[in-house]
Amino acid sequence: MKAKTQLLGKLHEDQEVHDTFLVLQKQLSPTRNGRSYLRVTLGDASGQLEARVWEGAEELSRRFEEGSLVHVTGVVTSYQGVLQIKASYIEQEEGGDVDWSKFLPSSKRPAGEMLLELREALGEVQNPYLTNLLDSFMDDDEFIKALSTAPAAKGMHHAYVGGLLEHTLGVVKLALALAENYNVNRDLLVTGAFLHDLGKMRELKSTAGFDYTLEGRFAGHIVMGRDLFLQKVASIDSFPDEIRLRVEHMILSHHGELEWGSPKQPQTVEALALHMIDNIDAKLMAVIEAVEREDGQSGDYTTYLKMFSRQFYRVPLAEEPTQMAAMPSRPLEKDAHLKEEEPFEEFPFHEPTPEELDAITSDNEEPRRVEVPEDYIVEEDEEADFASTLAEYEKETGGGGGGSGQGSLF
Repeated sequence: MKAKTQLLGKLHEDQEVHDTFLVLQKQLSPTRNGRSYLRVTLGDASGQLEARVWEGAEELSRRFEEGSLVHVTGVVTSYQGVLQIKASYIEQEEGGDVDWSKFLPSSKRPAGEMLLELREALGEVQNPYLTNLLDSFMDDDEFIKALSTAPAAKGMHHAYVGGLLEHTLGVVKLALALAENYNVNRDLLVTGAFLHDLGKMRELKSTAGFDYTLEGRFAGHIVMGRDLFLQKVASIDSFPDEIRLRVEHMILSHHGELEWGSPKQPQTVEALALHMIDNIDAKLMAVIEAVEREDGQSGDYTTYLKMFSRQFYRVPLAEEPTQMAAMPSRPLEKDAHLKEEEPFEEFPFHEPTPEELDAITSDNEEPRRVEVPEDYIVEEDEEADFASTLAEYEKETGGGGGGSGQGSLF
């Protein structure tokens, strides 16, 4: 097989396409004039893109199957703002070693990093039986390998290699956060968060298209996850029946409603909490993935999301300035009459001598008025204020009023 050189997420309008992609889905559809055209959803590690074949569609459709690698020749076009490939030829690739990391989307986070964080979070559990249960999973090398590569879904959310590990870690972290704020049993909730989707390791394939296994189609991940839990419990001596029943109920009810696939509805606080935080992580990530996905959608909105029956606005909020612009200073209202070019002039006064202060503050003598020197000139427009200030001074110091109080001119 030829080396892969083009990524679907990097293609642009009018670009020629000559490369290998994974067939995720194919469908023959009729045109208005009764002829058939072929719709093929292609995928690689960068994302997905639809290709359409208008000429010889039925013949080409017989040459490859879903889940196969095909070499596509065509050109990128745009229809109603959405990029697609107008394919002139599609041919199945034959044999050879395949580096699936180039064709399957993967988590942005390394598996080792997420496993380390998951072990740390599970370490918060104190109940010895639940601790032994969690250790029996995390010490199982085959389990860790499967968890690290499994997707969390076929297409709704976390639909990529390592998606199940990322989703499990997300729900466990939400469980710890919720337990800090609500009266729930933290150990039960964290354990349920870890176990709730483990059946998906057997329900979904970790290969092309993340298709369902036969067991997955017949039983489903909820029942398969419950069975996996019971197998581990059987290996732990004297595991309490009540704890087993409560955890089993959380696994069976985590979808919340019968019509959503849960055999039972949540009947404990922890079971209801698990349903809610599972929903938060799954749905928020579905929207975040759609907002961040480079799918050729023009404009400010994502493609239509069936899960929510709507599109979502994808334009990020403009960053706030690092600091507020300097505001012009405003004088206080009471000082508004003062102008910058007219500085305040203190009222001139005669500094009392030590002898005069002694006379003022003496308890043995009558207070005396402090006289202003005769050669000190008081302007007419200052005279009234000056007299008023001296009168206030006499009142504070007891001058002229026979009191003995002390004070300051200013």
